[in-house]
Amino acid sequence: EQRTTYPGYAVGPEKAVDGNLDTQSHTTCDLAGQWYRYFFSEDRAVGQIKVVNGKLNDNKYRLNGVKVRVMASEVQRRPCRVDTVTVREGDTLQAQTYYLDCTGNT
Repeated sequence: EQRTTYPGYAVGPEKAVDGNLDTQSHTTCDLAGQWYRYFFSEDRAVGQIKVVNGKLNDNKYRLNGVKVRVMASEVQRRPCRVDTVTVREGDTLQAQTYYLDCTGNT
């Protein structure tokens, strides 16, 4: 689930985890207070989170500073070792793919 969905496009939260790089999740452009949450069907350890920035243009910087947390429950939030996306230069999927180290989070 996500806080908001950009109106008029099929860009809901399920698109963020569908494995298809041609789709994307997109919230509204109100940068304050946006969030995305994914629930696994069962308990599991999370070692790494892959974030692919679908904006391969000047809008890629909208993702800059995004924080990632692993939540065991609504009250148990654990930061990943690398918990912030710092957007890099480059307008390719390879350049805009980020791996966040979450080892130690169960």
